[in-house]
Amino acid sequence: MKKIMVLTKNILAEVDLQTKLQQLNFEVFVTSQTMDGLFLDQMPSACLNYFDFIVISELITESEMNTILPFLQQNGMPIFRKVDKVVSENVKKDIQNNILSGWICASMPKDRLRDLFSSKKLVTSEKTEGCTFGKRVSLTDLPLSKNEKKFFSIIYESNGKLVTREELCLQIWKRCDHSTMSQLSSIKKRIEKKLRDQQLPDEFAKTSWGKGYVMNQHLYEYIA
Repeated sequence: MKKIMVLTKNILAEVDLQTKLQQLNFEVFVTSQTMDGLFLDQMPSACLNYFDFIVISELITESEMNTILPFLQQNGMPIFRKVDKVVSENVKKDIQNNILSGWICASMPKDRLRDLFSSKKLVTSEKTEGCTFGKRVSLTDLPLSKNEKKFFSIIYESNGKLVTREELCLQIWKRCDHSTMSQLSSIKKRIEKKLRDQQLPDEFAKTSWGKGYVMNQHLYEYIA
């Protein structure tokens, strides 16, 4: 199965494209956190080697794209620019100069997307030192504190269903009050930091404001 990384600033903006690609049996990893790593020069190149293609969202500016392109090009995989409707002259020039492999948009029919990603020569590497993308990590191996592990396990075992803040408090502390409720967001942030430290996707749960949390489905691919 070919693997595609989509770099964006808002993962919700990529849902339509992600759905189409997954229906075509591509493995798609949509991330906004990776952009921070690229700008801070903290992204191990081995992590990118796990993917066959990179898509740069239209939400990323031309200036930002030009900043990260030199790093992305070192890995040699095809890079596509996602556009809204109109292909800019700069994108056309980058394609002509072989800086970009092509352009795509979410409204493209699936057969066109399939042909684009199937026709490009794949550049793969077995060197994945320092990167856990593609590996499944056991929950017991994560360096979480007792309450962090409880929090994560409850969300993880919910199978994508909403877990209310009240439920979390009762299961973690056996009580629910202002003190316990106020600790939830801090615990979530600490877990996200530890996932980043393990080079795992850190967006493990979506926050439903005032209600609770829902597990991000793509984390099931990385944590057993």
